[in-house]
Amino acid sequence: MERAILESFAARYPSSAQRRGGKPLRLRDWESTLPGAFASAAARLSFLDAMERLERAGILRLIWAKRRVGDELSAAELSNPRALYERLGFPLPDDQAMSLSETAAAVAAAAELRGDFRAAAFFRFTALKADALSDRLTAEDLKDMAALFALDRKESDRLPIRALSIKLYRDSKRLEKLTAALRPVLQQSVRTSIGSDIDALTLPERIYPEVAVGGNARLIFEDGAVWALAGRSTALSLPAAETLVGIRGASAARVARALSIENKETFHAFAHYPMGFDFVLCSGGRPNRAVRAVLRVLAASGFDVFHAGDLDPDGIAILAEIAELSGARPFGMDAAIFDRYMDYARDLDGPLVARLKSVPPAALELPGIRALADRIRTTRKGVEQEIIDYVSCPLPFFGH
Repeated sequence: MERAILESFAARYPSSAQRRGGKPLRLRDWESTLPGAFASAAARLSFLDAMERLERAGILRLIWAKRRVGDELSAAELSNPRALYERLGFPLPDDQAMSLSETAAAVAAAAELRGDFRAAAFFRFTALKADALSDRLTAEDLKDMAALFALDRKESDRLPIRALSIKLYRDSKRLEKLTAALRPVLQQSVRTSIGSDIDALTLPERIYPEVAVGGNARLIFEDGAVWALAGRSTALSLPAAETLVGIRGASAARVARALSIENKETFHAFAHYPMGFDFVLCSGGRPNRAVRAVLRVLAASGFDVFHAGDLDPDGIAILAEIAELSGARPFGMDAAIFDRYMDYARDLDGPLVARLKSVPPAALELPGIRALADRIRTTRKGVEQEIIDYVSCPLPFFGH
């Protein structure tokens, strides 16, 4: 019973005002918190005995109902957080946060010394957010991640993730667990003002990113090789995509046109019937590293880029990423197309509709997207890309 009481306080202390120097953490309504403690007279007596032991140990202060001292507990306050965590055998969150911050600062300094400024920026971000991250990451996590970033990129790229994990940590599963914990932190750091320094920082995965491309363009690689797609589609691995230095359209007389397509089924339809686009690629949902590499080259090569995706909150979020990478504008993503296919739309639950709140403001300024978002929010429906006939979605440059 004592441990259950302590764990109830420990669960709330990290986010409490007490941890930030405010009033002591006070818990009431123990019948809801620990219903088993009130299941019988014996259980209730055991609960009250445990509370009194914790008060004598200086960990809690008990507040009794008037004229019911020792019988009816009104509330309990946390008097000594450090003693509570010591009794549980856990480190105090304040100590964890300090250790995390100090370790992050140290590995950031080491990364700067070796010239790895992206890793340094990531670890500086972690140091700043140590208080919020200390319940998810440890100082050892950061030291192990620093060892990965310090490894030569060619060495880390040549090994499957589990072989790399053994090489670094003598534990085949350590790297997967580590990257799972750190990936959300990395994504959060990219969205900050220092994100431009971190954007190209990648974590190893048990997947092999690739991008499907097609059309009538020519792909130019850093070794001088030129691939003429000539109406065919193919897949580029991440190493191939990263060595792409240019893409040329079918005609030098006009601006080249490219279309990013969210779903693979629709991509293959466009690969056979490109509708005037010189180049098409499949984003496959959220763009992976290979997709991102090709989008950047498209932008650098002067392509007029468009994106076609699902008419739902996730589809708009993917458009936002594609637009940020390549300056893409939406194709077939507006309120008129939504209304045309609404009879075939799927219902969206509340949490999915709520994702519209996180759409970047810049994405809502893209042509037709604000009105589309309003229709999705109002109807609570989404239109999947695979049901859209894109022949009915003319673009301005097609002369319709």
